[in-house]
Amino acid sequence: MGEPSMDPSIAADSPAQQDSLFSMTDVFLISLITGLLTYWFFFRKKKEEVPELPKMQTVAAPVRDSSFIEKMKKTGRNIVVFYGSQTGTAEEFANRLAKDAHRYGLRGMAADPEEYDLSDLSRLSEIDKSLAVFCMATYGEGDPTDNAQDFYDWLQEADADLSGLRFAVFGLGNKTYEHFNAMGKYVDKRLEELGAQRIFELGLGDDDGNLEEDFITWREQFWPAVCEHFGVEATGEESSIRQYELVVHTDVNMNKVYTGEMGRLKSYENQKPPFDAKNPFLAQVTENRKLNEGGERHLMHLELDISNSKIRYESGDHVAVYPANDSSLVNQIGEILGTDLDTVMSLNNLDEESNKKHPFPCPTSYRTALTYYLDITNPPRTNVLYELAQYASDSGEQERLRKMASSAAEGKVGALPCPPALGVPKRHPESPWGVESQFRLPFKPSTPVIMIGPGTGIAPFMGFIQERAWLKQQGKEVGETVLYYGCRHEREDYLYREELARFQKEGVLTQLNVAFSRDQAEKVYVQHLLKKNKENVWKLVNEGMAHIYVCGCALQALGGFWWEVALWLCSGVSLTPCLQRCPEHGPGRAEHLLRDRLRVWQHEPAPGRGLCKETDDKGPLLPGCVELRAGLAGPGREQVPRCGPGELASACSPTAAVGDGVVLCPRLPRCHSQPFLGLCIPSGQAGHPRGWKGLRRAGG
Repeated sequence: MGEPSMDPSIAADSPAQQDSLFSMTDVFLISLITGLLTYWFFFRKKKEEVPELPKMQTVAAPVRDSSFIEKMKKTGRNIVVFYGSQTGTAEEFANRLAKDAHRYGLRGMAADPEEYDLSDLSRLSEIDKSLAVFCMATYGEGDPTDNAQDFYDWLQEADADLSGLRFAVFGLGNKTYEHFNAMGKYVDKRLEELGAQRIFELGLGDDDGNLEEDFITWREQFWPAVCEHFGVEATGEESSIRQYELVVHTDVNMNKVYTGEMGRLKSYENQKPPFDAKNPFLAQVTENRKLNEGGERHLMHLELDISNSKIRYESGDHVAVYPANDSSLVNQIGEILGTDLDTVMSLNNLDEESNKKHPFPCPTSYRTALTYYLDITNPPRTNVLYELAQYASDSGEQERLRKMASSAAEGKVGALPCPPALGVPKRHPESPWGVESQFRLPFKPSTPVIMIGPGTGIAPFMGFIQERAWLKQQGKEVGETVLYYGCRHEREDYLYREELARFQKEGVLTQLNVAFSRDQAEKVYVQHLLKKNKENVWKLVNEGMAHIYVCGCALQALGGFWWEVALWLCSGVSLTPCLQRCPEHGPGRAEHLLRDRLRVWQHEPAPGRGLCKETDDKGPLLPGCVELRAGLAGPGREQVPRCGPGELASACSPTAAVGDGVVLCPRLPRCHSQPFLGLCIPSGQAGHPRGWKGLRRAGG
């Protein structure tokens, strides 16, 4: 009657078995589906075709036209003034010449040779009344400036026909350097060799004298020569052409305003290598201490932290510092001119074709420009005085400014009551100083060094001594390290006294020779100490191949010392028999003239040239000195050989001896960069068993 009864155990097991079977089935199915999908996705799925996007049209970046010929034709210019400039002076002179052209009915442009293809010089004749002027500065040891290096290389390799080119050259140099105006002289000579026509003589400016006056004198004769050559006359128009337009900004984003940077905006806040003149490294001053006691001068020792700059430093390197003008002077100028110094402005080049849009980074404030970009402390150049004259409201002041700007002597004596002159400037003008590319310690630490550094000339030698001390600590063999140092008073300006004494005690500084010029009645200078120790100096040079370094104001004074060393090396051999072959003057006069020539040699690019030429500005120089000339130059040679290391043997061989076998070497070794005279002693000469030896060029 009722439902059949079931075994409770069976009743309990059946649902469990069903649940277990369902779970296994699910797992199996899921695994199967997953496997199929995986297989399908990775192995069976066809690659989706990437839709082809429409090709983008590439727009070429605007390329700067490297043809100055096309630019001149486009802008109606017929005079181009190229400049090779390192500190801005040659560039300034080029701009002044280019602006002068309009006074003669011509149009000029200043050009950086680095930005143009100079092979186009052969095409300049396509332009009527065309002329190329070159303002070329010499840098270092007769080298071209950085921006003229490519031009220099092209001149050396070029075989172009420049017969249609008319040119003139003004060189900028410094006579205290051996290769005075080498770049200007080379450009002038090489252009002529390539067939170009020189329309005015080479001008040579000397920064050791008055470079501005040299340029003005040359320019005032240059333009009449141009007028005569082209048959043009001065227009009489004396008003100056503005090069830049002043724009005052009333609404400007201050994040885009320069605050003293040289190149990249905000470069001082976010320092990024590589660092150079346009991207200087903002170094932290870690030490600043005064070196001298009393006196009018303040000599400071500064240490800079360059650890994060990736700048590689070597002993002998120099540091260039961008200066800032005195804020009180800047404020005073603002008060005199009645100007809000915090006004933001720009100076924009009115020549739209010019590659130089601004004279300094813009936009910027008057305060920043006066503090970081403009020279407001040096006397203004004549062109700045001329510009100021046009804006003078007082006729008397205007006339005085014009007279001061002229080459005439009238009006140049006397004080002129006027505010400081603001010129659109060369940026950060520098006093005459140069870079000596070989001012390095010898590669072999065992090579002796003789360092001559009066006054602040000791600065690089402290680095030399410190490096040699470090090398000695590393167990390296270090050669003799000799210092000749001069100062005025032992108590006032004996710089680095303690450090030098310590280095001497440690044996790093093998000789410390100090001359105090004003601590006794008779002045003593470094050359006196050198003369006193001439035997030791010669031994180090002759036997040890010592390197000689000179830094400071001793270069001129040392000329006489090298002469005396040369005479001492004769070991009793007299110059008289040789010099007596010049009977018109005799040995006394000849010796005096040779000493005179020694001083001139320090300024000539080819020392010894013209030693026996027939005349000079003092009258005949060693007339009849045929034998002496032959001994110096050899038969048939017009110029005296340089007698450098590679030519020494042939130039000073016994067969070329004159008189008693003494041959004057036209080129004795260099004291760093300054040539000096000496004697070559023929092989076997008494007192010189090793044969003839000239003082060798420092460094071999």
